[in-house]
Amino acid sequence: SFSEGKKAPAAFPDPTENRLKIKTKNLSIRINPKTGLVDSITTKGGRKSLVKKGAFQPIIFNDLDHSWTSGDPSQMTTSFAWADAPRWKKVDARFKLASKVEAQELSPLPIDKWGDEKGNHALPVRIIEDGDIRIVVEVMFVLEHSAIIRHYIIGKKDDLFEIRDRVLMNHKDKMLKVEIPLAFKPDKSISEALYSAVEREPTKDYTEHPNQRWVAVTGEGNCITTVNTGSFAHNITGKSLCLNVMRTPAYSSFGMPNGNLWTDKRFAPRHDQGEHEVRYQFMFSKRFSERQASEAAQVLNTAPYFQIYYPQPGVKGKSPLMKNSPLNISSNTVQIVAVKKAEKANSLIVRLLEVGGKTQSFNLSLTGKRSANLEINPYELKTLKISKTKGKLSVSVCNAVEGF
Repeated sequence: SFSEGKKAPAAFPDPTENRLKIKTKNLSIRINPKTGLVDSITTKGGRKSLVKKGAFQPIIFNDLDHSWTSGDPSQMTTSFAWADAPRWKKVDARFKLASKVEAQELSPLPIDKWGDEKGNHALPVRIIEDGDIRIVVEVMFVLEHSAIIRHYIIGKKDDLFEIRDRVLMNHKDKMLKVEIPLAFKPDKSISEALYSAVEREPTKDYTEHPNQRWVAVTGEGNCITTVNTGSFAHNITGKSLCLNVMRTPAYSSFGMPNGNLWTDKRFAPRHDQGEHEVRYQFMFSKRFSERQASEAAQVLNTAPYFQIYYPQPGVKGKSPLMKNSPLNISSNTVQIVAVKKAEKANSLIVRLLEVGGKTQSFNLSLTGKRSANLEINPYELKTLKISKTKGKLSVSVCNAVEGF
């Protein structure tokens, strides 16, 4: 995050209230040094924050010991449940900012062990990076015997707002969520499904809704979109959006009956114990864009890759394959979602998805071959068979199971 030629600072700035008022190109973000939570996020030209005070707080719900479904055990008269269970009415507990002693226990500092000024230099809120490109604020949260070490990563030039949580989970039979109290009345949530998206209205209770890599909430001319690396459900109420992080039921349990010889009065291991890392990125706007949400989710979930390259001695030319992608689409709302060899033919199968909501005429080109002009309907999933016929590119439409 430091510019070339600049030296790293001897110390990062103290996490004061003024220092934690962070401005990017189009966002104003305020982190509360007393809570470690976000108190406001305002877009450029906006007068009102899109979130209420105490946003992005980790929260806990009492959950079933049932690994097949989740719900509120306080509303049940028996431990047995099928695929559905009563939905939560209230939050059971909230993570709080760690004290200096708790912060020291979570990560003992070398200066406290080996420095000349031994003691407790730990802080639950720290600025651990601050340069021209981004600022990173580290916060420690605790709840009984579980803890979360959070990094707020804020891009000063690209409006990046990312949360990276290192979860040290030791609770049993609980559901962990991240709560975002909304400063506007939500109309609906929109979330990714399989080659599709689903709209859902707010509910009075914490009703679970499945999702894939992205979720958005809209209302009163506002939109908050979040993409994630492993949150597969959410709930939307009239006041907040909650993102599921993990749950900790017993392993392979379809409900643990009282007095059972094999499951009662003995230790039972739980799911998702110990250390985990999750990431969320948030985008703030006036309206929802499925294309932007989908592209951001793909980038976040595609880990960087590297290739070790040994140039061949005496060869100075470059392969044309290195200049461009071997497969190109001219429309920015048509995405390539799958590429594979045909099961029963010497052909290439390419699956396309339209995410802009409009009929698109576009060009598909394969490196070294002729291109093809195609059309796709709004939100259509189209599967193509690409073959080489007499040295020319041949493109035909087939169904999803390659029935030609």
